[in-house]
Amino acid sequence: MILAEALRARFSQRVDIVRLEGSDNEVNLFPSEKLELRVFGEPSCGHTAWIPTDKFPTTASLSGADLLVIDLTEGASGDLPLLQNVPAVLPVFHGSPCMRGLLAPLLACQPPHLGIVAVTGGERRVLYGVELALPDPDVFLRVLATVLARTITLLCGAVDNLITGKKLPEPISSLSAELDRGVKRNPARDVVRRWLPKVTGRLVGSLARTEDWCIGYRKAMPASEPPALNLDRETFTVIEPYPDRFYADPILFEHSGKTSLFFEDYDYRTGIARISHVSIANDGQHDEPCEVLSRPYHLSYPFILSYRGSVFMLPETSNNRTIELYVAKNYPHDWRLASVLMSDIEASDATLYYDEGRRRWWMFASVTEFGSSSYDTLSIFYADNLEGPWHPHGMNPVKIDPLSSRPAGPLVLSGGRLFRPAQDCTRSYGSALVWCEITELTTDVFREAVIARKAPSRGYSGMHTYSRAGDFEVIDLKRFRWRRMRKAMPTGHGRLLSVPQRMVGRSGQL
Repeated sequence: MILAEALRARFSQRVDIVRLEGSDNEVNLFPSEKLELRVFGEPSCGHTAWIPTDKFPTTASLSGADLLVIDLTEGASGDLPLLQNVPAVLPVFHGSPCMRGLLAPLLACQPPHLGIVAVTGGERRVLYGVELALPDPDVFLRVLATVLARTITLLCGAVDNLITGKKLPEPISSLSAELDRGVKRNPARDVVRRWLPKVTGRLVGSLARTEDWCIGYRKAMPASEPPALNLDRETFTVIEPYPDRFYADPILFEHSGKTSLFFEDYDYRTGIARISHVSIANDGQHDEPCEVLSRPYHLSYPFILSYRGSVFMLPETSNNRTIELYVAKNYPHDWRLASVLMSDIEASDATLYYDEGRRRWWMFASVTEFGSSSYDTLSIFYADNLEGPWHPHGMNPVKIDPLSSRPAGPLVLSGGRLFRPAQDCTRSYGSALVWCEITELTTDVFREAVIARKAPSRGYSGMHTYSRAGDFEVIDLKRFRWRRMRKAMPTGHGRLLSVPQRMVGRSGQL
């Protein structure tokens, strides 16, 4: 249903939903699905709710030579004569047309693969082949919702490729041809090993350890290309947050000879963050954090830039479905909204870069569609002026890869090479910092290569932002702390995914 609506909004062609003749509405639940529904409830806005399909017309109603079939029957279409004569696309879940193919990588604690295959005249070719980040891998319904949301994005891109010739990113991973090799299935054991800890955590959440973030800064290391930097925690001065807060997404900025550090200041009590600031003196001392910008919704990732004599801030406002630009009235403490660059978009960690040679602005962001994850996707926009209008890159999303998609700080031009810091979210959100070198960037083509990965020091579990300005550089670090508050950490803020409902019937319509 949601896929059909997305296709109708994007293309002028007629879009119909049909079912296979002889299909029924039998519901086959995944292991632990009933338990998850009882404990966690139905995902709030996603694709995991079963719907009947008996009211849809059957494939017998199809006719005409100008058909493009999207096969969502999980392999049930078999030798359907219709598919022998018209082009078709179908999703494959870790090498299988059946969504149960996701079980094998999840039980092995591996990120699943998602592919889109085009079939024409019996020949197959892979249009998309991606690896997915899963924000909540221990709750299968949420995994399924995230995968189905990403499936909608990829299917729309595949149809766009076949109809208009839109360029698609090169597949970054091969599809698994064999499932469950060496894995013996024991549903009862699976529930205990994979899902019981999550249930237990839900019941004792206020007593459990939680991950949070702190910020470290230091005098900048001698000039070298960023991928060669040593980012060991011991070389940094850590700014410790109060017990009811965490600090993350640090961005350094030098103005009028003074170095400022802006960052996300997250309050566990309210469940949202504001932007705070400290000044760093030449001797490396910093003053007390103070709030400089707050809104009724979550703010993070305060990207700072100078343009036409003014200082601007581009904080993440994905919870408000906007990309907002603020200008300093009294730097660094007083900011006002200058313009809304884009609306009705859920964009995380928007990062600007100005190409002086081409006189063009570029914006890199992790854009979420249909309730999918922001951990593994990169989209690009471009404009001639900072205020816009902003245009989408011809390949959006230009990259789907949990290893190196989501932005992690300002781009760095060094020695004629353009480096982009990115987050490694393969195992968890912001588990490490990755350096990519951009080798080609036009309005229609984007290419980059991963050239270094920086893991956090011992005792820390993540690192996902790097910035430098003036004589200093800064990172953030993820670690475990015991919850000491009566109120558990809220789950509705910008860093956590709000997942959708399943809308899949027995015959597989989305």
